[in-house]
Amino acid sequence: MQQKHRGKMMRYLVMALVLCCSLALFACSSGEDEVVRDVNSTVAVDQNTVAAITNQPFSFPSGAAFSPALANTPITLRFPTPTTFALTAGGATATGNVTISSANFVILATGGIQGLTANQPIFFPTFNISINATGAQVGGDGVNGQVSIVLIRPGFSLTSAPITSTIAINANGQLIIDGVTTTINTTPTGATGTGGQ
Repeated sequence: MQQKHRGKMMRYLVMALVLCCSLALFACSSGEDEVVRDVNSTVAVDQNTVAAITNQPFSFPSGAAFSPALANTPITLRFPTPTTFALTAGGATATGNVTISSANFVILATGGIQGLTANQPIFFPTFNISINATGAQVGGDGVNGQVSIVLIRPGFSLTSAPITSTIAINANGQLIIDGVTTTINTTPTGATGTGGQ
């Protein structure tokens, strides 16, 4: 009779232990809530954000803003460094310097592109970067998002075709584009409190 009680007690003890461990695991898994944000930001390109677009090819359907001769010619704009640019049109590439704070492009070498002149300054009062991503977890891994650049000067407004980039948000809420931490702070628009579900 005593052995029956001992066996029964052991089973209850094991069941209680399993129940306690399960509750502890559940509490650990749901103790920290995820914060998920959608990103839809357009900000001025500055010395900090230009690093996030360095060496990325941005395509435009027309180069008219750089020269009327390029009105029907698609162009690709790339920034090899934060202070230089390369403009490709029809297989030729022009290079030059760019002052990010004023978005002043100065063509140094035309590369044979029709309509461009060496030492020609082209000023864009508006030079923005646009970032869009859905479901980026704060402090988590990045998600695929879209990045494009916007150049505006009197009579011209250019928005590049978006490129796919990895978009993340660090624990401080700062946007990370392809591994480059920016000073862009994110605004929560997504779901919060989804941890443990």
